[in-house]
Amino acid sequence: MKLGLKIFLVCGFFIVSIFSVSIFAKDIQSVQKSALVKDEIILPRGPGEYMEVRHIILKGTNEEIGYAMGNIVQKDYGAVKLTKYADSSYAKARLEYMRRNNPILLEWMKGVARSYGVSLSDTLMDTSHLPTFFTVPQCSALLIPAAYSANGHTFYSASRDYYLATFSEVMEKKPLPGEKKIFSEASVVEIYPDKGYSSLFIGLGDLTFGADIINSEGLSVSAFEDDTYGITRVPKDPSRATGLSLSQAMMLIANTCATLDEAKQVLLINKISMPPLPMHMQVSDRAGRAFIYEISPDDFSGKFVDNDGKPQAITNHGVYAYPDLSKMPVDEKDPYDTFNRYRRLVNFIDSHKEKFSIADGWKAMDLVLGAVPEASEGRHLVIPLRTFYQTVVDNEECTISVKFYLKDKSVDPVTGYAELIFSKPFEFKLRSTTDQ
Repeated sequence: MKLGLKIFLVCGFFIVSIFSVSIFAKDIQSVQKSALVKDEIILPRGPGEYMEVRHIILKGTNEEIGYAMGNIVQKDYGAVKLTKYADSSYAKARLEYMRRNNPILLEWMKGVARSYGVSLSDTLMDTSHLPTFFTVPQCSALLIPAAYSANGHTFYSASRDYYLATFSEVMEKKPLPGEKKIFSEASVVEIYPDKGYSSLFIGLGDLTFGADIINSEGLSVSAFEDDTYGITRVPKDPSRATGLSLSQAMMLIANTCATLDEAKQVLLINKISMPPLPMHMQVSDRAGRAFIYEISPDDFSGKFVDNDGKPQAITNHGVYAYPDLSKMPVDEKDPYDTFNRYRRLVNFIDSHKEKFSIADGWKAMDLVLGAVPEASEGRHLVIPLRTFYQTVVDNEECTISVKFYLKDKSVDPVTGYAELIFSKPFEFKLRSTTDQ
């Protein structure tokens, strides 16, 4: 072989090799690209304190965001065990459903699957959620439309409450070895995806879902326990899950909807089931239009309660089922009873003479504080119930102000009612694309 030809072949092979290595390196870089911008503890658990809170910021493709979520849950919250489908028919049907109806969640699922080292196309693992606790907080909220607020912004304030216990204890069982207290680990999450709207939410129990969510279009979505629906009617077998849970529908609204009409279409078009504990939800926009969405325990139909542009209260009973305040049940022994809390919020609205300030929103939540020895949930076990956080969500500014429960200051030895100590308020703002 002539020397010139040898040089040509060697040089050609060398160039092709470099080109191939370059492409391979880019592929590796693409696979390893992280959506994780921030993951840090902003509220460490001090001596005798209940909660630890993280601030998490994710930015990238939706698959990269799902991959980061899976990594965070395994690293920071312990190896969360994924639910397993009953058989491949359920797994395939769920994937097909997501392809047709929720492509953003499908991308999250791909990322979670990669994080857990499984193939989404042939695994029986359900990667559509990452639960650390299967529950929704008991809670109260007051929505103030822009026309009624002192600063001209639509906002709502909420108080998020539950038991100081493990989930096993709530179910009147012995705690499992190493089982953590419910909502003892919380997170404030910002998501900036390449497709879909950005969102800011407070996560309690699942990194893929928030109890209080605001998206970049000023649409807020919030979840509340629904005792009218009742726990006996919720699906008992997660291995046969189909369609979307109501919590997943909430996140679909946040990811894809800019208006109330779009949000209603999401709820009407999709196949929606209750999560392990029943819930209802509130959706509101910047103008102050809002609706409460509930599922009837009688025929499982969806019910909308519109606020007609007026202030709106919500606690833990079906609002559609009790339209007349004067006909609501009365429990004089339990101030935390859902109807008693609802009455106090409605009375607060009706007795208010001026426009509502943000300070009024905080004040309203102090009227429905969870600081009791037990809640009226029909259980025999006496468990302390506490407000884990209070928040104000501003639809106009896309902000969340929140203060977290630290510990009890004192407990009345006779009544068992507690005085609570909260953290300083934390302020979070959803950034625009130009600020990122």
